[in-house]
Amino acid sequence: MNTKVRYSRSRAHGAPLFGHASGLSLFEVLMFTVLFVMLGAVAYSVFYNSVRLSAMHTSALDRIRAVETVREEFSQTVRESAGIAAGVGVHRTGADAVVLRIPPSPENGAAPRYVVFGRILGKPPLVRMEVAEENGQYTTTSFNRYPLPAKAVHLDFDTADPLKARRVALEIEVPNAVKGKSKPSATYRFIAALRNGGVGTQ
Repeated sequence: MNTKVRYSRSRAHGAPLFGHASGLSLFEVLMFTVLFVMLGAVAYSVFYNSVRLSAMHTSALDRIRAVETVREEFSQTVRESAGIAAGVGVHRTGADAVVLRIPPSPENGAAPRYVVFGRILGKPPLVRMEVAEENGQYTTTSFNRYPLPAKAVHLDFDTADPLKARRVALEIEVPNAVKGKSKPSATYRFIAALRNGGVGTQ
């Protein structure tokens, strides 16, 4: 029995078994390259925006915590004070700062003590400074510099004479946590009352 095997002309000349040649054409390589570049650009954009939003969120939270710390310490200092003083040393009560008399501490005995809250000599930053007086000499016993970039600080009182005031208001202007020329500053205002209603001293 004779078996004849027939090959087509295309197969005889080495044509592939399937309908197209293996590998990619130049056009397909270019298309895949363009697609890869586009996907990379999209992925980078998503990553960059995620990092930027995360940084903005962290900055905003830090700003909120700093403002809340100022509010709590200002309110507590005013409430626990024995009255408003005209000044201590070179620091004076006015629009930039308030000088408050505070009760003596066991460490300093009966030595008069004060807190200066605001800007020192009208210059940034916002601070809370405790001062003890002894024999006409002033010693700084505590100094707290608040990490708050206050553009402006203003204090006002419920009476024309600050030494007779019962309430003190602290207003601070803080740059927006989101940077940009079109972003307005944020203004915070805190009001605290002297608990004992004491009258200030010269």
